[in-house]
Amino acid sequence: MNNSSTKLLFAPYQLEQSVLPTFEFIQLSWQPPNNITLNFRNKQHRFNAFYHREKNLHKIIAEVQQNSKPDALIVIPYLNPDKLRILERERVNGMDLCGNAIIITDDWALSVSGQPNRFQSETKSVNPYSGKAALVTRALLENPLQAKLDDLQRDIKSKGGQLSQALVSRAMQALEADLIAAPKKHWRASLLQPEAAIDKLAFAWSRVPSSLLWRGRVGVPVEKFLPILFQNASGRVAMTGLGSITRYTSFSLENTVYLYADTVTDLLQNLSAERTDRFSNLEIRYCKDPGVFFDTRSDQNGVNWASPIQTFLEGFNGDTRTREAVIPLRARLIAESKARMLEAL
Repeated sequence: MNNSSTKLLFAPYQLEQSVLPTFEFIQLSWQPPNNITLNFRNKQHRFNAFYHREKNLHKIIAEVQQNSKPDALIVIPYLNPDKLRILERERVNGMDLCGNAIIITDDWALSVSGQPNRFQSETKSVNPYSGKAALVTRALLENPLQAKLDDLQRDIKSKGGQLSQALVSRAMQALEADLIAAPKKHWRASLLQPEAAIDKLAFAWSRVPSSLLWRGRVGVPVEKFLPILFQNASGRVAMTGLGSITRYTSFSLENTVYLYADTVTDLLQNLSAERTDRFSNLEIRYCKDPGVFFDTRSDQNGVNWASPIQTFLEGFNGDTRTREAVIPLRARLIAESKARMLEAL
């Protein structure tokens, strides 16, 4: 392939030919406005290029397949590895303007991935796996089909989250761009890949900080002082995901309570407690991430336990023992999400 700096105009984008896949034995030529020809070992293949700014790859593929043109070649600003795999699975050829491509002919196949995104303006504006926007992904894992975005917003509110409709919409657009969610039939929001969703949430959680508010020892057994802590609470209080691991797994945790709270004020009222790092049985931490108080589960004693998703995220990002303990929980969350989708369809 010629690596000269000749400018090629892929309407409405402009790039240098040198950023395209650099295989010397494949020659690429472009004939305005839509014809792209690839030559390999004296075999020529001509493609009809479809240029898109659309971020939803499913819509692009559906349009191309509807036109029933076997010579179609999708050209968009950027194809990440997930999108390249989707194109390969659907047997649709595609390339981007950054040097990534998947092109399969009767004679040969070209696959190039890993080139960085040169069009940063095309990236999603919110991260649907961290912060407030992650509540959208968490809610979809629990209820993978939503008739309207208003329903999704109300579902998030019922679980303790406060998101604007605009943020819900932007998070959905980001999930659709990642091929994790998309409209399906009469459902406005549909979770396509619960496995990818929960794994991306887990990766994002590895970067969430928390700070220690109080660590010490309470002079009565855990089963006695735990309900009292929640009765005393004047603000938000919930068990951490680590502190909830015994509720959802077979993991055996030391006799210590791990809490998230906005403040320690009033929590230790009427309890004999002292700060100490020796033989502590209570640790209280502060975390500004809204996920720690999202979709908590209250028991008959008024104790707010972390959600199963939050428990998985913290356990997976813990030590080797807790990571192994929550692997079955991950499988269960994915299976339940898929089952709820099948029930609703």
